[in-house]
Amino acid sequence: MPENVGQRTRHVPLVLVETGNLSREEWLACRRQGIGGSDVAGIMGISPFRTARDVYYDKLNIGRRGSR
Repeated sequence: MPENVGQRTRHVPLVLVETGNLSREEWLACRRQGIGGSDVAGIMGISPFRTARDVYYDKLNIGRRGSR
């Protein structure tokens, strides 16, 4: 029997970009390059705040009528 049976390994997240020292504009540019956890709920249609279209427009940096 392997020695590590029953032991849990800790998952270490992959950090693609260190965002601590980025300006807001740089941070938004990095955020638009991928799908984050908050984007998934909108894509799946279960977010009360965003739709899949909202995520799509955000990733392409397309302004929406009536938005902020």
